[in-house]
Amino acid sequence: MHGFVAKSCVAVAISFPAAACAAPHKVMDLRTMTDPAGEFSVSLCTRPSPTGNVPGHAFVVYAHKPPTGNRKVLAIGFTTTSGAAKAALSYNGWLSVADGHLGEERFTHMNENCLVTLVDKKVFDNAWAIAHPFASVPGLATLVWTADYRLAENDCMTFMINVAKTLPSVKVPARGATELPRPYLRRLIEAN
Repeated sequence: MHGFVAKSCVAVAISFPAAACAAPHKVMDLRTMTDPAGEFSVSLCTRPSPTGNVPGHAFVVYAHKPPTGNRKVLAIGFTTTSGAAKAALSYNGWLSVADGHLGEERFTHMNENCLVTLVDKKVFDNAWAIAHPFASVPGLATLVWTADYRLAENDCMTFMINVAKTLPSVKVPARGATELPRPYLRRLIEAN
């Protein structure tokens, strides 16, 4: 489905359903019906930096468990390959603009906090469309979305917030101008 690749290490790190989640997680059941295609979830997550000297990172975990078979999980975040210095100078695009792209997460096992939402397939598809805007265009489904990366304006938190806005009943607080991913997610969890 949608080119998902099974990621068992991510599935273990971010276990579903609620009974298996660690204390920093919160689970919201937004489903309105059972679905013959299986179970779907969208998780809004943050993690600390693996180096410890830069702010954390926000990302989204898409998961689908078919009626038979293994859960398929894909974690995606908006990031830059321009380096930490150029990314830091990109704050609101004042001094620099960095190259950005949506990419698969590599560090999802690192103390992530998540707001896990159990959703209907239609809601899942709407959230998936934020990460894969070309999926419905014949011949373009494998394109990776790229854009200018600007801290506090078009960054990992922006991507997570845009996905959150597709989830019904999820209250999405306004982002503070200098707010970092982990404190913002904590406010998002507490608002719901």
